[in-house]
Amino acid sequence: MTDRLYHIIEEIRTKMLNLSKHLNDERLKYISLKEENVRLEEELLAVRDQERQLTALNSQLTSEIVEAKSQVVEVPVSLVKKEQEIDELVNEIEYCISQLKK
Repeated sequence: MTDRLYHIIEEIRTKMLNLSKHLNDERLKYISLKEENVRLEEELLAVRDQERQLTALNSQLTSEIVEAKSQVVEVPVSLVKKEQEIDELVNEIEYCISQLKK
């Protein structure tokens, strides 16, 4: 019976060591996951901060675009046509002057 008792004690000791090792492994996993969670939370905060900055910049640029569009003055077609006619007249006058110089 002593051998049997010794064998049972050894089995219990082996199981206890295995459980202890498994417990330590799980604790290490827990610590690792906890550190990763902290890192990911910090990363999330940084991304949210960047999102806020980009949203503010987007709003600013949108309002600048609206303001710029409101300041755009459209040139009437008749004014463009008059400028073309003036250019043609200038060219004709230059041609005439060059002919007179000859």
